[in-house]
Amino acid sequence: MSHFRVSVVIPTLNEAASISSVIRRLRNTLPGCEVIVVDSSDDGTDRIASLEGARVIKQGKRGYGAALKSGIESATGEFVLFMDGDGTYDPSDIPKLLETLVNGSADLVLGCRFRSKPKNMSLGRYVGNVVLSMLFSLLFWARVKDTQTGMKGARRETLLKMNLNEEGMQFSTEVLTKALKHGFRVLELNIKYHERTGESKLKPLRDGFGIMWFIVKERLSKAGPAIFSRSQVF
Repeated sequence: MSHFRVSVVIPTLNEAASISSVIRRLRNTLPGCEVIVVDSSDDGTDRIASLEGARVIKQGKRGYGAALKSGIESATGEFVLFMDGDGTYDPSDIPKLLETLVNGSADLVLGCRFRSKPKNMSLGRYVGNVVLSMLFSLLFWARVKDTQTGMKGARRETLLKMNLNEEGMQFSTEVLTKALKHGFRVLELNIKYHERTGESKLKPLRDGFGIMWFIVKERLSKAGPAIFSRSQVF
């Protein structure tokens, strides 16, 4: 098997309308990267991704976190980055996230969508994300603007050390809490956010309350206060 320095993991659930464009833009930005699409679709997303040269891993509808964990396990790159397959995240932002990992500025880097309210995000989702990030920041003594971002990255060995368990939407919060628990340096960089192609798979109330409960549970049971390093990009 070929080994790459950078692996990009893309979880997909019925993203046939957008996945081709996402992969092509990613290839133009990082020509030598390994693209791993972890797919739970029934609309042909897997076939399109394969035709675009991605390595496709098929799995049942086990959840967002389960897809990303499969991607981490399968990745051959030293660095692993995540992004969604719906066109909301811009591959052109990946190099600056990657640079912070390569030069040692951070062990985990998060792409922050909230330099201001993204015009391509509904008010309800925006408020929900802000509330979750404020709750996390309050309970963990950390300044985090976007805990639920789908664009993030770390060295593969760093992610493996976290022993990640969550298979649903709580995965993003688990990555952050375990990074802080292990004393990893975390950095937040501003990124672009576009209007998605197709319908959202997020269940706002169910997922939001599930994440909120996970934050409270983690604060009470495991992680303690942490110093969070944050950087603005203008």
